[in-house]
Amino acid sequence: MNFDIALLGSGISCTQTLLQLIDKLAHSGQPKERLQILVVEKFGEPWRGIPYGQRSSVNSLTITTLGEFVHPNEKEGFYGWLKQNRENWMAELMLKGGETAKSWYANNQAHFESGKWDEIYIPRFLYGKYLQEKLAAAIGEADRKGIATIDLIQGEAVDIELTDNDLYKITVRQEQPGLIALSAKRLVLCIGSGTIKPVLPEGPSSSKDLLYVNDTYYPSLQENLNRIEELLDGIGDEQNRNMLILGSNASSLELVYLINQHPSLKNRLHQVVVLSYSGMFPHRITQDSVPNYSFDHLLALKEAGFDAHRLYQTIELDLDIAYGKGVHIGDMYYQLSDLVVELLKKLDHEQEKEFYSIYGNRFTKLIRRAGAEYRDAAQQLMDAGT
Repeated sequence: MNFDIALLGSGISCTQTLLQLIDKLAHSGQPKERLQILVVEKFGEPWRGIPYGQRSSVNSLTITTLGEFVHPNEKEGFYGWLKQNRENWMAELMLKGGETAKSWYANNQAHFESGKWDEIYIPRFLYGKYLQEKLAAAIGEADRKGIATIDLIQGEAVDIELTDNDLYKITVRQEQPGLIALSAKRLVLCIGSGTIKPVLPEGPSSSKDLLYVNDTYYPSLQENLNRIEELLDGIGDEQNRNMLILGSNASSLELVYLINQHPSLKNRLHQVVVLSYSGMFPHRITQDSVPNYSFDHLLALKEAGFDAHRLYQTIELDLDIAYGKGVHIGDMYYQLSDLVVELLKKLDHEQEKEFYSIYGNRFTKLIRRAGAEYRDAAQQLMDAGT
C-alpha cells in the first residue's frame, strides 16, 4: 500500500502534527489530489499517547499549572471545552477516580467557582480527550472536503528503508497477519518516549512477597497500583510492606502523589524509598517567590564573549550559589529562563546548536519543577515518616 505521508506513532505529537497539517491544507485552497495519510499506532488507543490516555491514571495531573501547560493559542479552545463539558467530565472523574478525585476536586473547587483555570493542575486525561475530539472533527472535515484521507493501522513499525525511488518502505508487525510492508513519500516520526530499559534481567517478575514493575505505565498505571495493593495484602509482617522507586523524575513523583492520595494503598505501606542520582525530587513551583534574585555570573556574560560550554558552566555555578542561599529553581524559574534565552541569542548558530545538543538535557534536569499538589504529597509522606 502506498501513501503520501506516514506518521509513526499516534500520541499528542502526532495529533498536533495532523491538526496543523489539516488546517494548513484547508487554508491553501482546494488540492489537486486528496492526500493519503497513514498513521501507524502500536497500542489500541490513538491520538492520546501514554500521558493523556488510559495507561496513565485518571488522577494523573499536569506537572505544571494550566496557565503554563497549555499553549496560548490553545487556551481559549481548551478552557471553553472544559467549561462546556464540565458536568460530563466531572462525572467520569468521580466515577473512576475514587477518593483521590474527590480530594482533588475539594482542593480546587474555589478555583473552579472563581474561573481561575490558569492556577489549576488538571487531570491531564482531559487534555487528551479534548484533542481527540478536536482531531476527530478535523479528520471528518478533511474527508468531506476531499482534502485528505487518514488511515489508522494498529501495529509496531519495526523497520524503515529508503528505496531507490525515494520512497520510505515501512515494515509493520501486527498480531495478524504478521509483518506487512507499506510505503510513503514522506515520513514523520512521532515516537514519544524512548524504550524503558529493564533494571532486572529477564525472568520471573514477582512472587508471593515480591513484585517488580519495569514500566509503571504498562499495561497501565492503575493496573500496577492494583497489583501493588494486592501484593501488600498478602504480606503479614507490616515491616516488610515496603516499596523502592528507582528515579526521582516526574513519573516517580506522580506515583508518590497517587500513593498519598489513595488511603487503602498508603495505609498498607510501611516505607517508600526513592533512590536517584540527584537525590531530590523536582522543586515545588512557587510562582517566582523571589522576584528580584540576581544571577551575577550569568548577568556578567552579557558583556563578555562565551561559548555553549561556558554558558552551561555559569548556569550551574549560579544555581549552586542560589541553593547555598536557600533559594531554589521553583522560586525564580522565570527569571533564570528569560536570562538564559537572552544569552542563547548571543551565540552563533553552531554554538546554540551545541548547547541544545550537548547540554540541553542536563539543563532541563537542573531546572526540573513540579506542581504544588504533587510536591506537597511527597512532603506529607516525608513528614509522616513514610
